Amino acid sequence: AVEADVRRAWSALTGGDDTVALVVRSSSTVEDAGTSSMAGRFTSVLDVRGWAAFVDAVGAVTGSASAVTAADGSVQPMAVLVQRQVSAVLGGVLFGLDPVTGARNRVVVEVVDTRPDQLVSGTVTADHYVLSRRGRLVDRTLSGSAPPLRRSVRRRLARLASRTEAVFGSVQD
Repeated sequence: AVEADVRRAWSALTGGDDTVALVVRSSSTVEDAGTSSMAGRFTSVLDVRGWAAFVDAVGAVTGSASAVTAADGSVQPMAVLVQRQVSAVLGGVLFGLDPVTGARNRVVVEVVDTRPDQLVSGTVTADHYVLSRRGRLVDRTLSGSAPPLRRSVRRRLARLASRTEAVFGSVQD
């Protein structure tokens, strides 16, 4: 019964088309907490195409839960998220505060001209932007990995950081 329900959900998401790319990833309270951000502690699988590959990817993600345990040895809770994989012009991470200094009057953007998983994995070096809360450029270090962010994009990112803070009640990345 569960497998039939999952298969129906997969079919609804892909239209039953084995060429539709999915992302199968984890979500857990131990990955993103108020004191740390550790996205990537569990396995994520990209470019998942077809039912058999989907089943394998779900198994890989759920199997990675046993790799992270609490101080008491218990396995940490984890959900499996499945999303259509989208193509992006740029990838990156937006921090609602400066993650190095803790300055709350700054927004930090790390951006690459590729998928964000390559940034998170450390295989590419990002362009680094420090912005005011209104999106004014405070500082930047360009690695040449992406075209420079236009002023309008910087402002939209700063507004996004403010909106997510308002929704969640604290700064987010």
